[in-house]
Amino acid sequence: GAYEQQQIDGIEAWEAQPPSAMARTMGFLAAPLAWAAQKMIPEELMEKAIDAALNAAASVSGSDDLLVEAKKLGFEAASTRDLAKAPLHVSDGLAENVTMWAKGLAAAEGAVTGMAGLPGLTADVPALLVLAIRTIRRLGACYGFDTSAEAERSFILQTLRAGAANTMEDKKSAIAGAAEVKAILDGTETAISTREQGAILGREAFAAAVRNLAKQLCINITRRKAAQVIPVVGGGVGAAMNVMFISDVAEAASRLYQKRRLEIQAVDAPAALAKR
Repeated sequence: GAYEQQQIDGIEAWEAQPPSAMARTMGFLAAPLAWAAQKMIPEELMEKAIDAALNAAASVSGSDDLLVEAKKLGFEAASTRDLAKAPLHVSDGLAENVTMWAKGLAAAEGAVTGMAGLPGLTADVPALLVLAIRTIRRLGACYGFDTSAEAERSFILQTLRAGAANTMEDKKSAIAGAAEVKAILDGTETAISTREQGAILGREAFAAAVRNLAKQLCINITRRKAAQVIPVVGGGVGAAMNVMFISDVAEAASRLYQKRRLEIQAVDAPAALAKR
């Protein structure tokens, strides 16, 4: 339909769009502060923060409220899995609500921790990661995907990579990684062998994805939030940069989950859904 085609155009435009220019500008202007921030949050600590955030987000990612919101939009669902059958505009409406909610929490959290200057940054980053992963999980649920499944963690990581990309190369790599994972999860690609599936979804691949994401986030987050280390004014910077980061992550999640939904519908849908 016309609406679906409009969203396909939006997905393609997002895929071709370079990462946030504002984040790069902030990083350039606050380079000395970014160096200090990176010393406070090295890659090893970021890896641990990502692992902890994945576990923490799993325990606070309830999505029953989405069923209530879906009903307001005219679609009755007994569970979030039923949202896979909802018209795309209903799922998109739910996603917009989730994104607005996440931005509000990001602003509040960044304002509070930003007031503490550099020490507050070490508390802000783990909390921001939990919020980002929880937002991705809830956005996936808007489109009918069971984001609580263990296998979905790989797709969540690639989505976070896409939203937190520092360069166009990073973004393209994350989108390609997400495509490989979802082809296996959704059964839309039958030519992938069992060995190839293991290489894409196995423990080693997951650990490598976490390491790559940690490197990416160490640059991305500290650049965005470098000026947050200045006490008092850091509150405003923290709120603004958190909102920007969550906005980028939420857009990536919405577009990638939209694409998954549309591609499942474009193939032999009954067979693909049965395998899923």
